[in-house]
Amino acid sequence: MDRIQAISIGVALLFFVQVLWVVRRQRFRERQAFVWLMLAAAAVVTAAVIPLLNRAAARLGIAYMPALIFMLAFYVVMSLLMLHAAQSSREEERLKILTQELGLLRKELEDVKGQLAAAEAASGSEAPGAGRG
Repeated sequence: MDRIQAISIGVALLFFVQVLWVVRRQRFRERQAFVWLMLAAAAVVTAAVIPLLNRAAARLGIAYMPALIFMLAFYVVMSLLMLHAAQSSREEERLKILTQELGLLRKELEDVKGQLAAAEAASGSEAPGAGRG
């Protein structure tokens, strides 16, 4: 193991510990926690197999192995971005539905309050007259 691989493994392990700490503090939901734990584990594995990545890059015709890693990292980041955009769209639609339901419930509450006030006014005006007769 050369020096760059040792540093890479150390940084990847540090990232893994950071993810574990954030997950333990319950800052992520279950799905997000799983994705980040897998990414952290992939970072550790990637750092551990740098010599294999050098050979894979050479076989693929990529002269500079970090270019392969950046290409794969770009793909992962774009995939995460797509997942977050899809989740955001679902949450936006859910928020729209909840807002509409809230508006309907407020309208219904106002109608019930109005009916209650009318009933109280009607019973209040009849009660004094009924008591005198």
